[in-house]
Amino acid sequence: MKDKRCETVYEAPNYGFGLFARRRFFKKIYAHIEYSKMNYKLYDPLGASEHNWVSFFFLGGGISQPISKRTSVNAQVLWDLNQDEDSPYKTVQPFFSVGIGVGF
Repeated sequence: MKDKRCETVYEAPNYGFGLFARRRFFKKIYAHIEYSKMNYKLYDPLGASEHNWVSFFFLGGGISQPISKRTSVNAQVLWDLNQDEDSPYKTVQPFFSVGIGVGF
């Protein structure tokens, strides 16, 4: 992570893990549930920092468009139901993502 929006440039590694499950309801439409835990370097207004683990519990769905027999493009929208107070995302906002699935 590198934030250059302020006079002081904030830079830190962020890392974590996640587990998810998907359930198809139709050939191209699926529901998605995910638990994720990320380690963020958080800064206070005075510039002091500390690393904190932040939990996310995502729920949403998406569409899957096949582009070959074993490859598809996926687009989804998820909402964080957990709303951890240390989350860098302060409002209930959707998370959009697009990716490619190979071999499933």
